[in-house]
Amino acid sequence: MQNSRSLEQLLAARVRNDADLADLAQERIDVYVIDRLSAQGLKADELAFIIPRRTLTHRRQQHERLSTEESDRAIRLARIIAQANTAFGSAEKAMRWLRNPQTRFTGRNALEMASLLASGDLVRVLQDVETAPLDIFLVHSKRIGPSAKLLRDFLLATARDDH
Repeated sequence: MQNSRSLEQLLAARVRNDADLADLAQERIDVYVIDRLSAQGLKADELAFIIPRRTLTHRRQQHERLSTEESDRAIRLARIIAQANTAFGSAEKAMRWLRNPQTRFTGRNALEMASLLASGDLVRVLQDVETAPLDIFLVHSKRIGPSAKLLRDFLLATARDDH
């Protein structure tokens, strides 16, 4: 699966399932994940919700890993980027789509919305050849909240427009 390889490259770790991602967050990932996300085209201000720049500089100097919470945010963003890259076929097209402001988000884009979602929300972009070229939905630990529904609706509408 291309998306899995892409996620593994971004996280520099083997990812077979969600349990692997949870373990990875608990083990705290290295700060170089920020560099790998940046190489995908993310700007410093788009990465700041993971870890403030000053804290990142300190962690680099002290050779420290991200905290568990920062690791969780980095994993979520890496997952979104990997899935968007797979869905749209290129990092450029994925980043353009993720940055496109939407009126339904009061001018915010999908990256901003992703940073605002509760930590239990994960954006999942799945390709299902038999049922549709692209299905996008949100997975939440207990229920999908209003902001997650809004993001899901946006992702579905945008994917249909692009395919």
